[in-house]
Amino acid sequence: MKNLVIATLCTSVLLLTACAKPSEKQAAEQTQQVTYSQNNVEHIKADLSTVETLSNKKAEEGLEFQNEAVKASQSGKDEDIQAVVNKMKTFVDGFNQELTALKLQSSEVNELRGKMIESNNLGLQLAQEGSSKAPNEQKIQQLQTQVTTTQEQMLDIMQKLQAKVGRTSPATASQPVASEPKVAAKS
Repeated sequence: MKNLVIATLCTSVLLLTACAKPSEKQAAEQTQQVTYSQNNVEHIKADLSTVETLSNKKAEEGLEFQNEAVKASQSGKDEDIQAVVNKMKTFVDGFNQELTALKLQSSEVNELRGKMIESNNLGLQLAQEGSSKAPNEQKIQQLQTQVTTTQEQMLDIMQKLQAKVGRTSPATASQPVASEPKVAAKS
């Protein structure tokens, strides 16, 4: 079960492809009212580029976690698995902070950002639950469903945004939604 959860989180992180307390500066910015544009193609293009740049950078870092997760699951040692989950928490918290700090202009891409943060947090919760001493299988299944639903929503939002700005991205347009990897559960 732990192997499945870690593989699921890796997939989730890569498809993007906070929990942490915001800094005082971020907290002050969040209390200010932000007005986003709607249906402004230039703002959407600029915001998509900004989010995609950050996502691509983080996807590269996420590959490192995927390799570590595979090694941890192969070792079968709980401490190795927990160490990977702890590193992933730090990674996800940092990614969410960077997403939150982006100065977006469009409400449409802001919605995508919100779904990305939600997906990150759900994936982290899934890994934490799966690596706990007594994982709750019902909660794990619920979180897996939520992760899948959120990723489908992100894909839908991204495809609509790309259609709105008149471009298609083969990687995004044809990218499948994460399915649960077929990893043998540890007994």
